[in-house]
Amino acid sequence: MNSNNPKRKDDSFAEFFSIPFVKDWLKDQRPTPLSLLLSEEEASIIIQSFWRGYRVRCDSEVQELRQWQKKLREEKNIVKVVKEFWTKQEAKVDKPHLAMILSGVLCKCSTAEPSLEMKNACPLMKRI
Repeated sequence: MNSNNPKRKDDSFAEFFSIPFVKDWLKDQRPTPLSLLLSEEEASIIIQSFWRGYRVRCDSEVQELRQWQKKLREEKNIVKVVKEFWTKQEAKVDKPHLAMILSGVLCKCSTAEPSLEMKNACPLMKRI
């Protein structure tokens, strides 16, 4: 803020959020109520969609279907099946190539595009 002020050349840099009056101004701010953020039309759409969903979930056939799905998930142990599936899929991936991709993409590459050298070194990268 005062970086270009010749009277304050010797002052140290002050981060904006560490300035006392800024701290006071930002302290204890309550979230803005949705009634001020949404138009009347947007609010009515949200209320109507909630009400329609509630009415549908109250329907006896829908409740029966949801109970059946819950029972099926428990009987078939779907969570376990999905975990096993992804464990098998991850085991198929060649770990050194995966490490090379991750280290290259996250650490070495300054751009989003991998280098030609990296593409040639890793068969999985040739697809990119």
